[in-house]
Amino acid sequence: MAEFLIKAADSTHPDPEKNDRGCYKRGDIVEVRPDGATYGRLEGLPNFLKVKVTGLDYEKARTYMSQQVMGDISGETPDPSMMTKRRKYKLRVDDIPETLLSELTGKGEVTVTWKKVRKYFRNKATGTDEV
Repeated sequence: MAEFLIKAADSTHPDPEKNDRGCYKRGDIVEVRPDGATYGRLEGLPNFLKVKVTGLDYEKARTYMSQQVMGDISGETPDPSMMTKRRKYKLRVDDIPETLLSELTGKGEVTVTWKKVRKYFRNKATGTDEV
């Protein structure tokens, strides 16, 4: 099992470039941890959500931590000088089924199977769930 620490609300910065590139937004994957991870007292509501996923190997889940090279959707090796965003993938929090969403937003965490939640993880550049 893998556990995702997800940003619950948008972080912002007055500089538009820094806001777009460096601030976590709602649904962004902040960290992936192995089953049974310990969380700090601030790693919960109102800033973070915990999504514990059964049926997903921790090493596979870590692939969702990759950065997004802005402007690159080709799949080619990016130019290292290109600006990056914090994360390439996000959980479309507001699109998950209401039963899961109410538990997630009420308790700040939910345990769900990979089969049920996989289609809500998206590559922000391509809009697909491909890793």
